[in-house]
Formats: sequence, structure tokens, C-alpha cells
Amino acid sequence: MINDLEVQRIHHADNLPDDTAIQRWVDAALADHGRDTELVVRIVDSAESAELNQLYR
Repeated sequence: MINDLEVQRIHHADNLPDDTAIQRWVDAALADHGRDTELVVRIVDSAESAELNQLYR
């Protein structure tokens, strides 16, 4: 299984996980998926988070 991961860091903070940790979490979450997967993880600030919540609720 190949998990193609893109991490977009729009917001930067000292306490965020690094790309290696995020890749491990994605691999663990998709371990039973059984297919190649592409995924984007976007780390945003609170303003963009609120905007996305409004758009997709």
C-alpha cells in the first residue's frame, strides 16, 4: 500500500507534529484500507478553520 501524503503548512506553530509523525499516523489509520491512497493534510489558522467549517457544514 502506498499512502501519498502532502502536508500543507499554512499556519506555523512550535507545538505542531513534523511530517514524519503525520505520515506515521496516516499509515496507521489506513493500514486496513488495502488500496493506494492520496491524502492532503492542511494545517491552518483559526480564521481559515472557521471559514472551512462554515463552508462544509
